Amino acid sequence: MVASETIADVSASGREQRSTAAGKLSVAQILRLGAAGAVNSTTSGQVQSVLAKLALCRTHVLGGRKFRCVDCDEITSLYNSCGDRHCPQCSGGKRVDFHDKATKLILPGVTYYQVVFTLPSELSELALANRYEMADLLVDSAWKSLSRRIKAEQDYDPAAMTVLHTWNQKLEAHWHVHMLVPGAGPGLSTHQWTEATAATGSRNSDGFYLVDADPLREAYREQAIGKLRRLRSAGKLKLVGKFEYLRSDENWDAFVKNLESKKWVAYIQPPPSVTSSACQVVRYLVQDTPKPSWAEIFWREDDRCPGWYADRQRESHRRLWTASYGTDFYDWYVETQVESAEGIEREPIAMVQLPLAGFTGDLGYPQSYLVGSF
Repeated sequence: MVASETIADVSASGREQRSTAAGKLSVAQILRLGAAGAVNSTTSGQVQSVLAKLALCRTHVLGGRKFRCVDCDEITSLYNSCGDRHCPQCSGGKRVDFHDKATKLILPGVTYYQVVFTLPSELSELALANRYEMADLLVDSAWKSLSRRIKAEQDYDPAAMTVLHTWNQKLEAHWHVHMLVPGAGPGLSTHQWTEATAATGSRNSDGFYLVDADPLREAYREQAIGKLRRLRSAGKLKLVGKFEYLRSDENWDAFVKNLESKKWVAYIQPPPSVTSSACQVVRYLVQDTPKPSWAEIFWREDDRCPGWYADRQRESHRRLWTASYGTDFYDWYVETQVESAEGIEREPIAMVQLPLAGFTGDLGYPQSYLVGSF
């Protein structure tokens, strides 16, 4: 078995050779193999930058996470995506398109709230084997409970942009939806534009108010549990592994009773300040996992920079310095940089071991652990 440290250093060329031998090439692999011969002095810098980003998508260069199976010690690496809008591999364009379209829907002069609804941990694990059913349950229950509370308390027609998240930053199953909700809308009884106002004696935050959070949580719990019961009655829930015991009516009733006794999470987050933009929340909803900056990766002397792209940068840099200081200046400058960098060592990556919730032998999956990021 290959050690985890070695996996992070597997070269792109080695992966291309194996894929080529198998007769299968992705677009990213084609770019890594052919970009150097496709660009020339007339190729714009923007085109070169896009080709380089697409070639590095989902490779060790962008960092990622490593997982070790506790049963066989096999390590699997998941690499970050480039997120470029032109990339066919990670669909970065879809995130950019969502941001563009969502931003255009933002109404000027309207206060926007972020409302987050979360499934209890028991249902987040159950969702691993019932993805479509539980996603529908979560989004539908959240929207119905919120829209009905807004109509009842504020008397205007509500709206929301919704994004489903299924994992937290530790890659544990954590199903929740983020809603970007305008604090105003067309009045239902007045037929005039109506803004959300706080009821007398209600709790609010710095003057911001959408609806009372406690009735919202209760309505959300009631909607979700009712839909959960209907799914089981219709035979649409897969009760396998650790949840196989719920096939018993007695166990199911006890399971649901426990869910009913819990305080479900639904919270309303007002803008940080009166000057905050709703577009800031939109950017959060299309966010990607942390990865090195492109400026750092594409530095011409960085080992992670594609060779052909680094050569183009060096040539451009050489022409610039030659025109200003003469033919020998660039070579002297590069040699000085290399000498000053000698002896510098990077700190080793700290390894951590965290449980990956939901991936257990009981569910039919090998239990895995997050052992580090790079």
